[in-house]
Amino acid sequence: MISACLVIYNEETLLPRCLESLQGVIDEIVIVHDGPCSDKSIQIAKTYGAKIFIKEHVGEAEYHRPFCFSEAHGDWILHIDADEYLSGDLRQSIPELITNDKIDSFAFGWPITVNGHYVENGYFSKEPRPSLFRTSKMYMLGLTHEHPRTYGVTTIRNDLLLEHRPLESRSGYSFKNFWGEGFKRAKLRACQLRTLSRLPEFNITDPKTNPTFKYYQQRLNWKLFYLFYDPLRLLSSYVMKGVFFAGNDSARIALYRLGMTILNYYCLFR
Repeated sequence: MISACLVIYNEETLLPRCLESLQGVIDEIVIVHDGPCSDKSIQIAKTYGAKIFIKEHVGEAEYHRPFCFSEAHGDWILHIDADEYLSGDLRQSIPELITNDKIDSFAFGWPITVNGHYVENGYFSKEPRPSLFRTSKMYMLGLTHEHPRTYGVTTIRNDLLLEHRPLESRSGYSFKNFWGEGFKRAKLRACQLRTLSRLPEFNITDPKTNPTFKYYQQRLNWKLFYLFYDPLRLLSSYVMKGVFFAGNDSARIALYRLGMTILNYYCLFR
């Protein structure tokens, strides 16, 4: 049994495309709405038989994901957003993928959209997106910018695409977006990090030994060091992957993410 888990906020425009792509592949759909719904998202979700929960408004999806995963009953969980949908090849492949008892999660190619079109070349044209998890081996910390992880073995399948087409207004890596949505997310993340132990979690029994908790606790304890280390590490990774030589869109995404890494620490120091 496979459960699809989504956290949404007023996604009536994109939600039908996403849910339609799940038909015939997914056995259960669990949707959490981030606060009261003011469009037709809930009605749309009901037509697809989804289990629907409305939680307090936080402004980001990650905080609600642990709860969403906890309400799923499938042996496997598909982590997907409303602006994503299954490609034809991925739809056909999922039933076979989950029969592999040696793999506990799959990351699929995730093309990034910039100003309404996919990045055509390089790493960001098929960035690996962790998406399909064996539930018993899956865990997550409900921190902004964080994603589900596994205690087991992950396989990257870049030949299978999780399509990703947000609204054009959300797909720009611009200076305006950086100081608007980007700054808002960085401030929220900083507030959450200061209360790390109180964040919602899924399948984390001992925070002291959990690798994600240890990772963020270390960065809290050594903020000044990691203010320089993390951007440099990310920059070197992008250089090795050739993202600055894969076109203007690719370079723009890399610079935006580098800026967000620095902005996250700036907000943490405030």
